[in-house]
Amino acid sequence: MAIASKAKRVVGIIALMLAGLCVILFGWIFAVERALPTHVGLHSFGEVDVDGWDRGFVSAKGTWQPERKPERILFLTLSKPLNISTIHCARQSGFCEIATAMLGKPYGSFGYYLDLDLNQIEIKKWTSTTLEFSIGDPSFQCFIETYVINRSTKTTTGLSTADGKKCDEPLPKGITGVADMRPLQLSFVAGSDLALRGWLDEETPTRTFISGIVATVTIGWLLFSAIWIVRVIRR
Repeated sequence: MAIASKAKRVVGIIALMLAGLCVILFGWIFAVERALPTHVGLHSFGEVDVDGWDRGFVSAKGTWQPERKPERILFLTLSKPLNISTIHCARQSGFCEIATAMLGKPYGSFGYYLDLDLNQIEIKKWTSTTLEFSIGDPSFQCFIETYVINRSTKTTTGLSTADGKKCDEPLPKGITGVADMRPLQLSFVAGSDLALRGWLDEETPTRTFISGIVATVTIGWLLFSAIWIVRVIRR
């Protein structure tokens, strides 16, 4: 077989190989979207509106994201990673009104459910630079959650600490007392791709099955293409 003819055939096989990889990629994207609890993502931006700060009004909308997998139940989100919170604070009333929508999956269930929680929380401190409110009574609750809105950085952060004097909740393995539990930092972020990132980080049978199928098909297709190219060159 002439060298020019071999070169054309090799180029054609490479083009076909790339086309096959594209088909595998789009198939993987389709399978992932079918497996996600929400296909459109979360309509939250992690933004804080401080334009009305001096007039006594602050608002924010975003998704609460812990720094690690929570080993405790969080008040605002009930430890559900797919959540959206809308916050409206008024200095005159002395309260922040927080509406939180959460997408949860019961243990052992294949479906998701939507939950909505409304809270009116007293403002602890409002200065020219920060606004602070907290949830939890240390006299009978295990954890206290403190939230701070920063005017200059336009950010909202949360911190869950084990300040309770009495705790009847079951403790994680290896923890002898609630006071030994580390503080849990919370960030207020955009949730547009949180469903996808959460699915990729979570080890589930569905994720493992899809990833295994994609890896097997990809490796098989690359090996088939490589063998085909070698056979064409050796002729």
